[in-house]
Amino acid sequence: MAKLGANELCHCGSGTKYKKCCRDKDEGKSKLYTPTPEQLEGIMRVAREAQLKLEQSKYQAPEYHEFELGGQKFRIVGRGIYPQPHSGQLGDVIVEHFKTQVLGKKWLEEEAHKSPEKQHIVARWLSSWDELRRKGQEGARASQTQTYSPVTGEAQELLALADDASRLLQTEKKFPKKLRTRLLNRNEFQGARYELAIAATFIRTNFRIEWIDDKTGPTNVLGKRCDFIAIHQVTGETIAVETKSRRRKGRLNEVGEAKDEAELSADVYNLYQEATAQNPGDKPFAIFIDINLPHQPTRAGTNKTWTAEVEEILKKYGAANPENPAPFSFVFFTNFAWHFRGREAAYTPEHYFSFVPGATHQISQQTFDAIGWAVHRYGSLPSGYLKSNSIYPLEIPESAHEITTELTVRTYAQSQLMRDKLRPIGQGYRSCRDAPHMEPQPVEIPVPEPQIKSVIGVWFEPIENPEALNAFERMDVALRSDEHRLTHFDLLASSRKGVAGETRIRVHIIYERA
Repeated sequence: MAKLGANELCHCGSGTKYKKCCRDKDEGKSKLYTPTPEQLEGIMRVAREAQLKLEQSKYQAPEYHEFELGGQKFRIVGRGIYPQPHSGQLGDVIVEHFKTQVLGKKWLEEEAHKSPEKQHIVARWLSSWDELRRKGQEGARASQTQTYSPVTGEAQELLALADDASRLLQTEKKFPKKLRTRLLNRNEFQGARYELAIAATFIRTNFRIEWIDDKTGPTNVLGKRCDFIAIHQVTGETIAVETKSRRRKGRLNEVGEAKDEAELSADVYNLYQEATAQNPGDKPFAIFIDINLPHQPTRAGTNKTWTAEVEEILKKYGAANPENPAPFSFVFFTNFAWHFRGREAAYTPEHYFSFVPGATHQISQQTFDAIGWAVHRYGSLPSGYLKSNSIYPLEIPESAHEITTELTVRTYAQSQLMRDKLRPIGQGYRSCRDAPHMEPQPVEIPVPEPQIKSVIGVWFEPIENPEALNAFERMDVALRSDEHRLTHFDLLASSRKGVAGETRIRVHIIYERA
């Protein structure tokens, strides 16, 4: 077929100019969907419902929307509306959205012509993702059976990055130019990537972000600037935020030879000192420092090799002291380092925090709890990433085991109506720093063959009253961080505010033993 000019009529017979019809599809570009007037009306209705949900849920921004109009399935990701086949995976949509809205065709083509050792780490993650998808589709066609598989370290890094970018695009008209430039620069990627991760964490907690210009933004008495200001969209609380990430040779685009993992230590005191100097001094100030070490799933809670060093750094500010105030309102030391796992199954990320009640500028305990919960859940895949008909099958290791249990799950509103009856879940709200008040008490699931190493796959099968599942925001199975880390799972179900509902489910967990 001869190449059509941009202003010629499209070859599909629509009567529309080629540039406004099939050109992008023919050239392999992704294009945002232009809905019909009837579909647009429905989309606006969904948007209004999303805004109402945002107002009702103080500390939780809306998840990705998925809806159907006129037999067509749609997903809203970032600022785009994407028509999807009914078998489409949300993970694919988010990665595609990241490629088109952030990376761009030119950058992708340039990286594709480079040798692997000279490629940007994100280009290598994309290659790994494509290979994983291709093998998964081949395996699914060959076996014609459902296969449940882990998310690899590289896939988890890409999904988390794409998810963070999509969250940012939910609140901004376009991706910040300077942040994009830094992400695509090999030398600046790590710092920009962590800054994006923390900004997205605040956005998930219903904050909006105001970026501080590194040349013209306001400075403190030392002439320093923090990374950004987070402003809560309901309470109006304002927090200045500074992020730092520990660089490691041979990792995340860093030049040099990577050290043996056993020889690595936290070594973040200098980063901490640099971060405290960014305090603007006129508002609550939060510090986030990423340790960037291999995850330690067999060490429960704060029993990581790096937490002792962090505790030593924070000893000086363990209690309120007007004469020696803490240089922050709260600080998080995180370890979002799935990249160490490569193409093996990803582990749960780690974190350690300190909240100073006597800080010069404070935030509410409830706001801190919500931020802490968002950090705790960082990297958790939103509902719809991998469904039970997943097309990412991998070979399940011989050490894998399956546990199945049945539970009656009730929303919080339903539990309040049944005060005198047994309530296996939804028994009230936890009031602690690692979870906001909106989360119900978890249910312990003991493991008959203990020594849990990692979760490979989880899915829920409704047994009774399946329509009641719509009363829940999400359900998750989480690894514990206490002395039962190797012997129990936690089931958590977050219910929609004011919605009463009850259902019975069968929980399937495939896990790997240590």
